[in-house]
Amino acid sequence: MKKIMVTYVSSRDVARQHCAALVMQNPEIDLVAIPDGLSQRGAWQAFSRSDVVVIEEEVIRREGFAAVRLLQEAYSEINVLITMADKDVQAIAWVLMQGIRGVILHSEVGSLLGKAIRRIQAGEIWAPRSLLESLRHPADNSSIADMAPQTAWILWH
Repeated sequence: MKKIMVTYVSSRDVARQHCAALVMQNPEIDLVAIPDGLSQRGAWQAFSRSDVVVIEEEVIRREGFAAVRLLQEAYSEINVLITMADKDVQAIAWVLMQGIRGVILHSEVGSLLGKAIRRIQAGEIWAPRSLLESLRHPADNSSIADMAPQTAWILWH
């Protein structure tokens, strides 16, 4: 079985070390690199060898979503998984609408990171259950359907 090659991008040393250990615990996953940014020297070389790139929300807030778009354009075969701190349903929905394969909450990384990586590599979408519940009951959360592009732009820029 071919191993899933993963690059984990985080500006937080503790998170990078923790996630590196989690990924290493999964024998079907190999960690390529742990850069602290999308434009860091050597990051693009790591991306070229990766099947999945896990990016922390803080990196995107610092570098802008345009850096993620550039990654997606340069390496269209890469599956991107973004870790987010909050269950901001609007932000999660917007991210998924941008072609991101998955979103995982920081609180779920410890127990679900390996599974999320395997699922998005298999072609599935990974999203918190809270988002899926909102989509099942749109009357309870009409803000997703009504979300203006300007709102989404503010969330990530």
